[in-house]
Amino acid sequence: MMRYFAVCLGHVSEGQAERWIRGFGVPAGAEVCTFREPGADAHVAVTFAVPGGTALELPPIRPECAGVAARAAAGHAAGRCGRAVCFRGSGALSGTMTAGAVVASTAIDRVAVLGAGAVPPGGLVGPLDGARPVWRDGRLTLLVVPAGGDTFAPHDEAAIRS
Repeated sequence: MMRYFAVCLGHVSEGQAERWIRGFGVPAGAEVCTFREPGADAHVAVTFAVPGGTALELPPIRPECAGVAARAAAGHAAGRCGRAVCFRGSGALSGTMTAGAVVASTAIDRVAVLGAGAVPPGGLVGPLDGARPVWRDGRLTLLVVPAGGDTFAPHDEAAIRS
């Protein structure tokens, strides 16, 4: 059984939050997501899903971010939201792979074209280096855009904002 935690330290971008995650030392078996709440004064929370019994010592949540952290942890636990940074198989995502291989070798449940349907299992997806799937409807989903022919490129709204 997974346990869910969140921390919000006042990061204002997913890039800032990811740099903090890389320096944190993520426990084995953990899934880590970023969560950006919409709004002019938005902060980015970091959520952790860790196996039961895994020790996790997080810094205190900044008081002005407590609501964001609570909503982020609840959304991650429900599979409604979160941009996955660390997840099973994330380290193996590089270069170009078929959509079927992405699903078979990682925690990603589906590869879907932004605003459309699923990518066929034989569809090529890449470059996958740094790909960030998102939680949608209880499924970890890698959103992609057409890149010509039967090839698709990962889509990351956070990268566009940076």
